Amino acid sequence: MKPVTCLIALFLLGARLPAVPSPPNSGDRQGVGVLWREDFASPDSLSRFSIDEKYRKPDRLRVEDGALRGQSHKVDGHPTILTHNIKGKDLRMTARVKIPANSYATFIFLGANPVADWGVLVRAYIKPDGIALREDRHVVRPGTAEAEALAKRGESNRQKGVSLAERKVEITPDVWHDVVLETRGNLATLTVDGVHTITAKASAGDADKRQLMLGVGMGDATWFDDVSVGSIAETK
Repeated sequence: MKPVTCLIALFLLGARLPAVPSPPNSGDRQGVGVLWREDFASPDSLSRFSIDEKYRKPDRLRVEDGALRGQSHKVDGHPTILTHNIKGKDLRMTARVKIPANSYATFIFLGANPVADWGVLVRAYIKPDGIALREDRHVVRPGTAEAEALAKRGESNRQKGVSLAERKVEITPDVWHDVVLETRGNLATLTVDGVHTITAKASAGDADKRQLMLGVGMGDATWFDDVSVGSIAETK
């Protein structure tokens, strides 16, 4: 076939092809490079997480049917948790989660917190009756007379789970939901199913993130799947 004839044929063939739809969020100038992804396709998936020995039990954490099943028990005195190392400042975490009617799921970014003596930067909660963003911070500034007075009284200088934003909305139990948690500078945004969104300024939202923690409340089993963390960067 002559070159000109070939070009005409390709042009006609292309004209009959259906248009390719634009990718989701193609208008967003923020590109996301995936740093880590876990789909829990293998029982060995848990070996890639840091898990306290008391939670390394099948009735606390196990991979089942290609997803992570987590459950907390009151005897532990603390929600079942597991962590995975990450790295970056402006990050986007995506996941699928299925919660029971009597519990919740939490996603927590951990790192060097400049406004507290511990590593919690941003906490995101998914509950049957709503979603929330929270943080940990000092009660008073460390090194001050007020801080010394707290210490002398044996009181903690830690405020745990300070509410940043909450929204009452029905999150249907026992079905899968898509969750996105983002930090861009000091702004933290939590979105569920692409519809329910809350945004708030986090005191240490722009700090380096070192770990992602997954946690479950007391109650029946909570499920996680397709967890990923990506670095958000401006695209030109």
